[in-house]
Amino acid sequence: AARICLVPGPTASPTRGGPTASPTLTPRPTLTPVPTGECWPPGTVCFAAVDWVELYLGLGPDLFDSGVNAGSFKVDLLGPIVVEETLRVGAGTTLVLKSSNGQGELSGGYMRRVLEVEGHGASVRLDGVAVKNGIGESYSLREEGGCIRVKGVGATLTLDGGAVVSGCETPQGGGNEDGGGIAILYGAEATITGGSVVSENTAAKKGGGAHAYDATLTISGHSEVTGNEAGDNGGGVDGIISTITI
Repeated sequence: AARICLVPGPTASPTRGGPTASPTLTPRPTLTPVPTGECWPPGTVCFAAVDWVELYLGLGPDLFDSGVNAGSFKVDLLGPIVVEETLRVGAGTTLVLKSSNGQGELSGGYMRRVLEVEGHGASVRLDGVAVKNGIGESYSLREEGGCIRVKGVGATLTLDGGAVVSGCETPQGGGNEDGGGIAILYGAEATITGGSVVSENTAAKKGGGAHAYDATLTISGHSEVTGNEAGDNGGGVDGIISTITI
């Protein structure tokens, strides 16, 4: 069931003709008020999803288009979900994915990239969630990043709480097939912490686990980048004109 924070607004003054009717709320997809402390800041859309339909309806079409200024979302993933479209978090949009039962997983189904984060103020946090089996776009200008692509100044990605990125690939395609698991590009920032793991990913060229180009990557908190492969440089991590801290 979906959950959304309700923040009381100003009370309308009654008219001479009688009391003003209460406004009708049309939530997405089902309204279940929750304590403010569980869904913060005010205006954040909070819901749980166990399958693709619940995820898609909860996030709404904007998050599968450009995702620009689409709002703030917190999603509790309760099981493995194969995404039928790439989640696109654009400028001014925040997405937090967690899993209260430890079973939350997003998969590209070896058909598509799972997640794109692009533009100033675009922010994604994966807290104990697995992202798996994504594949980059061959023969395009968006090849980098098999499972996750983070691009642009002000775009941020955080893996925490034992998050996992695994089984992702950038296949050979005549372009920049870098960052089998994650690609961080052109001023973007990524942090892998809290015992998170980036493993068993493959890049046709550079950075099997993660590739940074003109970007910032920090790996800390007993996190691991292990068992990844690359056709050229950096089986685990590769960086070009970037700041990488381990």
